[in-house]
Amino acid sequence: MNISKKLLVFGAFALLSNSGAFAEGMMGGQGGYGMMGSYDSFGSTGTDHLGLTRISLADAKNDVQAYLKATGNPKLAIDEVMEFDRNFYAIVKETHPDHAAFELLVNPYNGTVTPEPGPNMMWNTKYSPMGPRFIGSEGPMNVSVEQAQQDALAYLKNVEPQYTVEAKPDIFYGYYTMHFLKDGKILGMLSVNGYTGQVWVHTWHGAYIKMETE
Repeated sequence: MNISKKLLVFGAFALLSNSGAFAEGMMGGQGGYGMMGSYDSFGSTGTDHLGLTRISLADAKNDVQAYLKATGNPKLAIDEVMEFDRNFYAIVKETHPDHAAFELLVNPYNGTVTPEPGPNMMWNTKYSPMGPRFIGSEGPMNVSVEQAQQDALAYLKNVEPQYTVEAKPDIFYGYYTMHFLKDGKILGMLSVNGYTGQVWVHTWHGAYIKMETE
C-alpha cells in the first residue's frame, strides 16, 4: 500500500474527536463516575471479517516502521507491538532520551496505520495537535506511577476484583498506559491521566493475542 495513504497525520485527530470512541471506558478521578464502552475489552472475541486474511505481527511492525520513516523524525522508534483480535497496537518512543511518545493502531487486514484514539489524543501534552492549553494540563505530572496504579486498581476492582496491573506502566506525556491482567495473563490495557487520575480503558482492542518488544 502506498505510504502516503497509510500516513494519517495527527491532524486526523480533529476528525476523530467527535466520534463515540472517545466516550468509552472512561472514569473520573478521585472516585468519579465510570462508564464502560459499548463493546467488551475484557477478553472478548472479535467479529467475523468474512474470511479476510489477517496480516502478521511482523507485517504490522513493518507498517509502523514505514509510518515513522514517513514522519521524517529520526528520533522516533518502535518500543512495543501487540496483537489483539481487533487491531495491532504500537508504542512509539523517543530515543534521545528514551521516553514513550505516542500510540498507534494498525488495521489487521490492510495494514493502515492510524494514531490511537482516546488518551493518546485527549491527554498527550506533547504529541496531540490540540496542545496542553486544550488538554488543560502542562508541566510535570502530579500523579505518581504508584498513585496511577492505585487509581487503575480501584477502577478494575469494580469490574473484577482479581484483576491486577503491570509493575512498570509506560509513561507518556500527560498520562500513563498499563496492561491489566488476570492470573498473570494480559487481558487488555488502560490509561491513567497524570494530572487528574482519570482512568480510561482501551475498549477498542478486543482480546489480547501476543506481543513483541524491542
